[in-house]
Amino acid sequence: MAASLVLHGALNEDLFLEGSFSGEMFFIFAKVRPFLKELREKMQAPKLFGNVEKLINNSQKGRDILKTVEERIAARRKAMAEAAA
Repeated sequence: MAASLVLHGALNEDLFLEGSFSGEMFFIFAKVRPFLKELREKMQAPKLFGNVEKLINNSQKGRDILKTVEERIAARRKAMAEAAA
C-alpha cells in the first residue's frame, strides 16, 4: 500500500526509499522475488507485489538497495549453510 502512495505522489520517493523507512519492504520483496512468477500464477494474482516491484525498478536507488539486500540475504544463507555443515 505504501508503494502505491509513492507511485501516486502522496509520499516523497526519496524519503520513502530511506532504509529506515522502507527496509522491510525491500527485505520481503527480496525474499519473494525468486518465486514471484510462480506465486502470481498460483494465486491467480498477476499484479501481486506489482506496485512494490514498480517502485523499486523506477529508480537506480531502489535497484541498488534491492541488490544490497539480496546480497545480504545470500551471505546469510551461505553462513547458515556453512554453520550447519
